[in-house]
Amino acid sequence: SALAALGLVMYFYYFLARRLGKDLSFLTGVILLTTAEWFRSSVTCRVDMLLTCLIVAGLCTLFRWYENDLKGIPLIAMLLLAAAVLTKGPVGLVLPLFVFGVFLLARKVKLARIILACLVLSLPVLALSGVWYVLAYLENPALFLRGQQDRANSMIAPASGTACAGRIAPSIMGDLPRREREAFSFGERAAMELLVKKVLGSDLG
Repeated sequence: SALAALGLVMYFYYFLARRLGKDLSFLTGVILLTTAEWFRSSVTCRVDMLLTCLIVAGLCTLFRWYENDLKGIPLIAMLLLAAAVLTKGPVGLVLPLFVFGVFLLARKVKLARIILACLVLSLPVLALSGVWYVLAYLENPALFLRGQQDRANSMIAPASGTACAGRIAPSIMGDLPRREREAFSFGERAAMELLVKKVLGSDLG
């Protein structure tokens, strides 16, 4: 976890330095590295930080693919997402594909091209990770099936729908163009102010 966290900060700095400048990129890396949640996850012996590292690095490479007008084959992104799938199952592919698809929609890319791009990404990733799953099943079918069942049960929680919605909303907000994002934020603030006024009014009454 610690190596993944440090490696991701270094790669993120390299990724941003070419687009935002070295000073702002360095400040971004320092803020990320010193946040409490990042530090807690980086010192915990779990796969979450490794999964985060692989997904974020994969999304960065997908952004570079978008900058090249989706031309060529994003081989590095495929390898990163395949490793993410092997780290924690299908979420390593579904989540980045969802974020990338919403990003392309927000950039007004044609739907047919988005679907084609997702297929170009997903099929090789599924093939690469599928080889490991097949070999693991052939090695010990009973142990493999029990492990997959335990993994599925551990991912099911009563508040999973709420948690999922809480992750989807910021992803969509971050992909919106600046004008739409500011309009959405203005509406959100107006709704919050109205709610506060109603609550305070009911309390005073």
